Amino acid sequence: MGMKKHIVIDGNAFYEVDEDCLEEKRRQGQQMAGHEKRQNVCREAQQAARQARQQISRREIHQEGSK
Repeated sequence: MGMKKHIVIDGNAFYEVDEDCLEEKRRQGQQMAGHEKRQNVCREAQQAARQARQQISRREIHQEGSK
């Protein structure tokens, strides 16, 4: 893998950017974004399951109270 670099000039400063490293950081960021999405889906599923259990409990309490 060749080292691809370019120079960025910002006012009086200049920076040498390693494009291979930059691309790897972007990939890692995308992987983290995917991981966070999976965590959110799991969290939402857990919340929906908790709400369903609460509704079932309320129905059971209501049914016992009306006997």
